[in-house]
Amino acid sequence: MPQQQGNPIVGKVKFSIGSGSWKSVVITPYVNDQLAFGDKMISLEIVGTSNATLAGLESREGVNGAYILFSYPLIPTTGVSISPTEFELTVGSERVLEAVVTPADAYNPAIVWSSSDPAVAVVDPLTGKVKAVGVGITTITVTTEEGGHSAASLLTVKPLLPPAAPVIVSPAGIVLTKSGQVVVSLKAESHAIVKVRNGAEVVATLVGAGDNPVSVTLPTLADGVYSLTATATDAAGNESEPAVIPTIKVDTNAPAAPTVVSPSAVVLTKSASIVVMLKAEQGTAVLVRNGAEVVATLVGAGDNAVSVTLPTLADGVYSLTATATDAAGNESEPVVIPTIKVDTNAPAAPTIMAPTNPIHTKDRTLVLRFLAEEGSTIKVFWNQNEIGRGIGAGNIETIIEAVELAKGKYELTVVAIDAAGNESVKTISPEIHINGNDEPDMVKSKDKDKKTK
Repeated sequence: MPQQQGNPIVGKVKFSIGSGSWKSVVITPYVNDQLAFGDKMISLEIVGTSNATLAGLESREGVNGAYILFSYPLIPTTGVSISPTEFELTVGSERVLEAVVTPADAYNPAIVWSSSDPAVAVVDPLTGKVKAVGVGITTITVTTEEGGHSAASLLTVKPLLPPAAPVIVSPAGIVLTKSGQVVVSLKAESHAIVKVRNGAEVVATLVGAGDNPVSVTLPTLADGVYSLTATATDAAGNESEPAVIPTIKVDTNAPAAPTVVSPSAVVLTKSASIVVMLKAEQGTAVLVRNGAEVVATLVGAGDNAVSVTLPTLADGVYSLTATATDAAGNESEPVVIPTIKVDTNAPAAPTIMAPTNPIHTKDRTLVLRFLAEEGSTIKVFWNQNEIGRGIGAGNIETIIEAVELAKGKYELTVVAIDAAGNESVKTISPEIHINGNDEPDMVKSKDKDKKTK
């Protein structure tokens, strides 16, 4: 077998000895190679692109023609190129450069890499892998072993800047909430590790996605005020300036129930316009409800009472409530407003039971008998002056003793007023003459409970 020296090139000698099978050996370009075959007959051919030539036979060790000699042309290196010829790196980053030796079949294509300033960048002398180590400019050179041909690439190493601070998408303003569950949404450099902190404590971590917002639900927060920040850290460990998240205030405590100032007792009214006055915690939203329906809203003023006129209420009985809701959304227990009964229906006009006809009498103190709606107030007027009153008893006559009247002619007006203040149609009495006649046409009655037959 030939003795190999250096790097083999593409080329082989194919041979057979005696009647044996064809074999091949790799030939090298550095020295004349030789193939020993002893005193056997051989056949051979040169294959490949080695450009080897058969030099002749040589007798050694007493054997005639024991060796075949080969000779090869040595192809020198003529140059080398580098790619890229100029590039940039940031501190800590790496890149592998490429070099091409010419000609491609040069007998010694070995190369060596070097850096003009190892404080800026270092390069692996065999592989061409460059690593930036400091800010500055350096030249990376590749040199061939044979011929000393070289090529250079200019490297600029820039400082590795931290990523930009995250951009807070939400919350966009101060948050006041009754929920301890708060969602933060933000934008940060792609692949940057974003850390949300409460002071020095990291409360949430997420990964930036460039212009696409990413969000995270913070762990449940207890009641209190939170000033959170967010930073982005790149793959090299550089951390951005902190972005301030708007203040978050968690409040899970409900305010006290409102205090009703008025009405202070059950209301029976003919007015469909009702005013409610109450006190509630400063700044709370007070909702007045009729069942589930909100009929009025006002704002609490602490110890100062606030009032609201309810919308027009139809006839009926209303059991209203009021609650106070703070800015965080916590709602108080309801307070019951005294029952409100709206009655806009006037009672029936009183029926005069006596006198039923015009009378002449010398008795200046009249006794009048009426039927009127139970519980209504009966008022007797003469010339717009009230001269007597009583309480209606339904089908039981009501007896009213009028004030003493002077001599003259009287036509009395009688009305019934219910508990809500509704006034009936007026009833006009027969004419009453107070004069000097001996016998009055109407006699006083002391039977105040006489029933109508």
